[in-house]
Amino acid sequence: MTDAPHTIDIGAYLARIGYSGPRTVTLETLRALHALHPAAIAFENLDPLRGVRVHLDPVSVEKKLVGAGRGGYCFEQNGLFALALIALGFTVTGLAARVYVKTEPGKIRRSHMLVKVDLPEGVYIADVGFGAWALSGPLKLLDKGEQATPHGPFRVAPVGDYFDVQTVVDGTWTTLYRFMLEEQLPADYEVAN
Repeated sequence: MTDAPHTIDIGAYLARIGYSGPRTVTLETLRALHALHPAAIAFENLDPLRGVRVHLDPVSVEKKLVGAGRGGYCFEQNGLFALALIALGFTVTGLAARVYVKTEPGKIRRSHMLVKVDLPEGVYIADVGFGAWALSGPLKLLDKGEQATPHGPFRVAPVGDYFDVQTVVDGTWTTLYRFMLEEQLPADYEVAN
């Protein structure tokens, strides 16, 4: 993501998710934060159901999810997670995906946010905002095999210039969403929001 003018209160964020470990830019830190975030901050879409506009600017997201102890949906969840990773020194790029769960591929717009994290061990996909199927651990982008997470197996399957994030649903590998590596800007998320 491009440098945000707002730097979050990283101490408050880490307290919100219950993390007290090292603040180092490592895969271990990423895994720990990724497991704790969705366990502490609920997926929530109450505001749109109440007719309340959801604001995606960093100040509003931090105020709602950290300060007010609320939850949010993908743009808020992954937006906050990206801000926290950036504050810790991680290299993060915002991405967008087309959700395929219960939808015919090719008939939908990109309406989901996830983030790419570059580490010495490779490129990882992080997604703490996909509701019931939110990842509980980052996935290595170029590892085509099954990847274990604390809540079950996932995989990233390349499809031409795209990548499918899949998990096992009712005993069958199922595509949750498809993304590409084109960086998304805040305005891109505002349009989808």
